[in-house]
Amino acid sequence: MEWTFVSWDFVTALISIIMLDILLGGDNAVVIAMAANKLPAALRRKAILIGTGGAVVIRLVMTLIAVWLLTIPYLQVLGGLILLPIAVKLLLPAEHNEQINASDNLMGAIRTIIIADAAMGVDNVLAIAGASHGSFLLVACGFLISIPIIVCGSTVIGRVMDRFPVVLYGGAGLLG
Repeated sequence: MEWTFVSWDFVTALISIIMLDILLGGDNAVVIAMAANKLPAALRRKAILIGTGGAVVIRLVMTLIAVWLLTIPYLQVLGGLILLPIAVKLLLPAEHNEQINASDNLMGAIRTIIIADAAMGVDNVLAIAGASHGSFLLVACGFLISIPIIVCGSTVIGRVMDRFPVVLYGGAGLLG
């Protein structure tokens, strides 16, 4: 499918990708905030930016691979079938509680952010790859717009956690 910036199809697909990334990235914002929660304010911002940067690179590579794979005939149908259980899982109550440990050093927080995002981002990757209709340009534009929103969201969540530590339990429950 050929896209131009002025086509309605491009704009609607881009909006879909941004919305999917923000909706499915909400838990990632919580992980980012929780992973950097024990760091001093000056290091927290650095951990969030570096960790998210690393996570974005990994997720972008995974998404581009998924987009390429979806150009293979009939593999898109299989991808849709794979997304079906993910969609159902979002509607069902959680079965287990994932533990995100805040690190008290910069490298530990960065490592936690990157690993957790890569593990939790598979649903994002599949959804965005499907919504892109094979367009690498759409994927890149969607990431450029939605990732700063998620980073800002994680910063706000971190500030709320500082002010109201009980929110940590809510974040852990959300991840579970």
